[in-house]
Amino acid sequence: MHSRFILVATILSFSIISGCSTTSEADYNAGITVVKSNPSARKEISRKCIAEVKAQSLLDQKNLAAVMNVSLASYPKVFCQRLIGAMLNGRLTHADFKAMSALNGDYSKLIEIVQGR
Repeated sequence: MHSRFILVATILSFSIISGCSTTSEADYNAGITVVKSNPSARKEISRKCIAEVKAQSLLDQKNLAAVMNVSLASYPKVFCQRLIGAMLNGRLTHADFKAMSALNGDYSKLIEIVQGR
């Protein structure tokens, strides 16, 4: 599904936090620690996330806003808040990113998170 690809591509683009699927767990956790302890780093990650989400096609934005049950206008901010929050509180782990990047990736946890569940 194209929307799933866009969702995962968006998430994996946050290299300062998550890197890509080749980032080690230690590096992932170090990035999380930096963002947790540095409000300006978190603000920058949020800014980049929102910019990436807004760069998606309008169709993808509409589809993902519908999946999340939020308005199109609030989608970028809400998506990023939920994603970054889940990463920082440990709900979205390095292992989860590896599972998503597998050939037949498991996106169920990610979908729950962006839906606010």
